[in-house]
Amino acid sequence: MTLTYILVDFENVQPSAADIGLVRGDGVRLCIFRGPGQTKYSADVAEAWQPLGASVTFIRCAKAGRNAVDMHIAFYLGELVSAQDRAAAGKGARFVVVSRDTDFDPLLMHVRSHGYSATRVASLKAALEGNGAEPAEPKAARKRAARAAPAARAEKTDKTEKATAAKAPAAKKSASRKAPAKKSAAAPAAAKKAAASTRAPARPAPDAIAKVIASLHKMGDKRPSKRARLERHIESHLGRKMEPGQLPALMEQLERDGVLVFDDNKVEYRLPKAKK
Repeated sequence: MTLTYILVDFENVQPSAADIGLVRGDGVRLCIFRGPGQTKYSADVAEAWQPLGASVTFIRCAKAGRNAVDMHIAFYLGELVSAQDRAAAGKGARFVVVSRDTDFDPLLMHVRSHGYSATRVASLKAALEGNGAEPAEPKAARKRAARAAPAARAEKTDKTEKATAAKAPAAKKSASRKAPAKKSAAAPAAAKKAAASTRAPARPAPDAIAKVIASLHKMGDKRPSKRARLERHIESHLGRKMEPGQLPALMEQLERDGVLVFDDNKVEYRLPKAKK
């Protein structure tokens, strides 16, 4: 039986009772990682965990700190992979990290290089539905590949043309020598196109940033104190039809602008003065 191990970054993503209720069968193992400050579950969530029995494990960080929960997930993921290496079943297990934190992607890419299925998704429901397709390589790796591809194609073309020129008559040799010039001219265009596809997402629209800041001003002392709650507030305020990746880009821009300051999962606000 192929096992699916789902490691939930509970500090980053809190599954609903409905999503937990989707966990079925003996082929799923659920690992819930939480910070030391997360000491309570809602009643409906606790009742949803109960039927899972030994299929769910809770891991609590003993001490708060930046990326503390992430380090626990990385350690346990390594332990699980090592256990699979020792098992006779081979590399049949599937590993899914439920988190919006893209820092997990290089680690999961390394796990995949050892022959395992390892993905990151943003919700428990996506993990259970198998919607987490193998993620793309990190941006830096894509840029390196984009730069290397034209050079590899040019080298292959050059070798092919030399072989053709050696067999062709003298009249055809001159034509074959001109061909690489045309292809080499196309190579920079291909490189530009590949590089363009790897550019970082554009700065979020100013009106979206202004709407979020105005909303936070109105909330006063009731502003969310945790990152996850702030993300849910922004999603609710701007609407659920936000494009993929827009929320993280918006959060990063607010942090770069000095509007938000994060201390682990806590949020400090430094809002500009409201316009009268």
